[in-house]
Amino acid sequence: MSGPSGSTACETFVDALGLKSLFTTFMGKASKKNKTIDAPASEETSHTLSIVSSLFTNLSSESPARIRLLAKFVENNYEKVDKLLEIRESAQRRLTDTEADIEQETKVTTSCDL
Repeated sequence: MSGPSGSTACETFVDALGLKSLFTTFMGKASKKNKTIDAPASEETSHTLSIVSSLFTNLSSESPARIRLLAKFVENNYEKVDKLLEIRESAQRRLTDTEADIEQETKVTTSCDL
């Protein structure tokens, strides 16, 4: 959904009713029996966000497909926007924790070198 044919692929994806499946997965409502591979939730989220990013990048501003994409974010009282914010906050917490771990590890390594 990127590269030279990304716009066409994105239009086709929306026309083939791919938004329904995409946002079902994004919201974590995908059926367990439909999963063929047990991918970690963070990997699934990463793939889903990548597709959403490609859609926003490659769909022209006034196209019906982009308007349908935007409509998904406002339906159900902005639940998808809330989900995006939860993902961002979770990523920020993990980053902060990792930075603290690295800082602690650096202090330990530095004190051992003395």
